[in-house]
Amino acid sequence: MDKMEALKRQIRQLQLDSLSELRFIDIGLNLADSMFRGVYRSKQSHPDDLKAVVERAHRVGVDGAMLTGGNLEESVEAHNLAIQFSDFAYFSTAGLHPTRSNEFVDGYTTQLEQFISDNRYRGAVRGKRVVAVGECGLDWDRLHFADKPKQIEAFAAQLQLAQRLDMPMFLHSRNCHSDLVKVIKSTCGIKLPRGCVHSFTGTVQEMHELVKMGLYIGLNGCSLKTEESIQVAKAVPLDRLMIETDAPWCGVSSTHAMHEHIDTLDDFFKLNPPLKKEKWSEEAPVKGRNEPGYLPLIAHLIACAKELPLHIVANAAHMNTNSLFEL
Repeated sequence: MDKMEALKRQIRQLQLDSLSELRFIDIGLNLADSMFRGVYRSKQSHPDDLKAVVERAHRVGVDGAMLTGGNLEESVEAHNLAIQFSDFAYFSTAGLHPTRSNEFVDGYTTQLEQFISDNRYRGAVRGKRVVAVGECGLDWDRLHFADKPKQIEAFAAQLQLAQRLDMPMFLHSRNCHSDLVKVIKSTCGIKLPRGCVHSFTGTVQEMHELVKMGLYIGLNGCSLKTEESIQVAKAVPLDRLMIETDAPWCGVSSTHAMHEHIDTLDDFFKLNPPLKKEKWSEEAPVKGRNEPGYLPLIAHLIACAKELPLHIVANAAHMNTNSLFEL
């Protein structure tokens, strides 16, 4: 081996050492979804590979995640999974998704509050992993699931719950920005909630208004689809940024505005090429199913949009997440 080749190897090893120190927390992971058990549309398409998915993410630096559910029952399931993978620093949220607001009946808030109080994460106590109220908010794109008055009723109740418990919130907002802000302010008054608006797909102006309210912004593949959304990614202040996959949904594809940057992700973070369900392997992702191991790619694309080194974006998001959710 000549001196130049030896020098190249030394430089690469230094790069790998630096990359291996980066840590990522996926703030929005739907790990309870049946796809991670190999079930798609009620059909078993391949073996349960939940553990393989978690371990694959861990190998590329995803050292934590927040697991979400759509209602109380799913929040319990997410919490059980967070306990199962507590060695990987997995936590959970508990709340009622806006599209499930028709489930909000008398006594629902009481049950939710009891579950959160019984399972709230407070440091090293094992078996208690709930760190936020949610996923909750408003969704005007899917009013066929629940109308506006019902969504507002359920959201306001959860805002009040978060205030009583003094807990951060995991927020959902789809095509409803002005109403979301109005409900938050009218319900909470001057004591605005702490929290993160996850899977953000709004405008730069809307993002700035949320940040001014003290909220964080969560970005994933759905947040990086268009040229307009890239401008949002550029504009999100580093001290208000969080990253997520929203897996098994919101994957990044060749149709996304930043697709040309996908291949520039360092090989250290690249997973094996995805395979179709019919050719499933425990060593590879499933084509069309997003997973937490792609979180470094999200951070990389945001870094490209901001024209910053990956470690700056990764470290900022990691610090913000630990700070807000007290992990």
